Amino acid sequence: MFSSNHQYKIIIIIIILVFVAKLFVLPLIQGFWWDEVVYLQLSESISHGYYSFEPFMNIETFRPPVFSFLITPFSGDVLAIRLLVFVLSVLSV
Repeated sequence: MFSSNHQYKIIIIIIILVFVAKLFVLPLIQGFWWDEVVYLQLSESISHGYYSFEPFMNIETFRPPVFSFLITPFSGDVLAIRLLVFVLSVLSV
């Protein structure tokens, strides 16, 4: 139906549209959703050597740890974490 060259153009257009849409939405975000708070807390706990809300407690440890590990170096810098999430979401498209 479509040539492969045409398909790549459509994919690139979709990625650009997502990028632009997220640029408009990013400044409007105020506060955090529950999951964001949980992952921020888990990333902070990773920097202290455990993966839970409190040491020796299994609270929220069922969550996949990859995202928490990715944001651990940016712990405390909310803007950097939001930009990382922005980049990861555009790349995932």
